[in-house]
Amino acid sequence: MKLQHLLSCLMVTAPLLFVSCNKDDDGPGGSTTEAVTKEFNAQFPGATNVTWTNQTLSSTDYVVATFKPAGSTSSEMSEAWYRPGGICYMSNVAKSFEELPELVKTGFAEVADQSAIVGVNEIFRKTMATLYRVTVTQTKAGEGNVNLYFSTKGILAREVPVAQDKDATVTPLVVPDFVISYINAACPNSSTKPEETVAYYNVATQRYTVIAVSDSTYLDLLFDTDKVMMDGTIRFPFPELPQVVVKAYAIDAVGKILTYGEPVKTMVGKNYDQVVTYSVPYMTDAGEEGEFVCTEVHYDDLDQAIKDAYEAWKTELALEFSLTVNDVITYVDATGVKNIYAIEAINDAQKYSEIFVYEQEIQPEVEGGDEEPAEEPAE
Repeated sequence: MKLQHLLSCLMVTAPLLFVSCNKDDDGPGGSTTEAVTKEFNAQFPGATNVTWTNQTLSSTDYVVATFKPAGSTSSEMSEAWYRPGGICYMSNVAKSFEELPELVKTGFAEVADQSAIVGVNEIFRKTMATLYRVTVTQTKAGEGNVNLYFSTKGILAREVPVAQDKDATVTPLVVPDFVISYINAACPNSSTKPEETVAYYNVATQRYTVIAVSDSTYLDLLFDTDKVMMDGTIRFPFPELPQVVVKAYAIDAVGKILTYGEPVKTMVGKNYDQVVTYSVPYMTDAGEEGEFVCTEVHYDDLDQAIKDAYEAWKTELALEFSLTVNDVITYVDATGVKNIYAIEAINDAQKYSEIFVYEQEIQPEVEGGDEEPAEEPAE
């Protein structure tokens, strides 16, 4: 199976302490409260083999039920985590394939066969999107089983070998506000803004891994200890590409068919040193597929010759409003002999933008250029 969204995810690791609630001891391992029992019975009527434990995670007390759902044919036990007041913050319920939503069944059918299913789980967290985890056997011997995570709309959010899936142990977690703020800024269009977001926190490294999906957008982000995005991938519709990328793509697309597939924005590093790359799919008239790839650069880092040409271009335009640099990208043209720089400049009123294009010949490397000159033979 092709691993499209391979991600080594992060497990919430925290000390687990016993906390007794001193009420309604309904199981050998711990105690529950009247409010929790009432909510549990309403959520999972007819559940059997119910046991209770008390756990503390990130200084928050939980009453945890381990049980077998009514009518379940799975040998796997299910879990539900409650606050003592009765609110359920997380559940991991073993399901059969037939119990999955139709959209999830359809999404699964696009990537695997039902005969390969080993297990099915519905993973609910109070402040996050519900995920459906379907564990399947690999098609190649020796590769082990694979966990497929689907959104409620049947979108494949993650695909990771079980042996590498550090989030297989599910615990409650809240998506931080700084993560939501970043996603809102990265996807300003409400029609494509991710509706379903899941975060994973590694206590040891203090880093968040975030997966966010919608019908047309996919984000895979890693935030560092200082809450700064340090690694990420965003896949979104063609119309949401920056204008400088769209126009550069059109310039480079001579003899190519614009497929308007799923452009991908890749980010590596932090702050000023972050490298941002856009990959846009295309197809040639002969049916050969390829990608247009460009990289964001800082205007201050451009060669002085490019800056001088840009300033001369602005003067030649003689516009009523002054222009301010917005985005700068660079890419290698189709011939492979030129670096193309495209600068998007917006007027002070930000009512429109202009694109400046600069071509720079790629200087061939001189073989042996760094070698010491040969010594003259002695006479």
